Amino acid sequence: MDGFDKLERTSLPPKGKFFSSLTNEDISDTDYRRAQNVWNTFGRYAEQTTNSIPCGTTHHRDWRGMRV
Repeated sequence: MDGFDKLERTSLPPKGKFFSSLTNEDISDTDYRRAQNVWNTFGRYAEQTTNSIPCGTTHHRDWRGMRV
């Protein structure tokens, strides 16, 4: 990941946007289908959880016990 803006995305990027600089290869069809499956499964779960569980910042503490 090269930026926090990617955390705001609401859909999986197109296959052409996936490129590994480590292997200098594009994503395979199999890996992209797997990414779609994960996105569809966990994206919906995260959306449902976010919308159904009320979270106020005063209810959370960081690792030091401080309110965040």
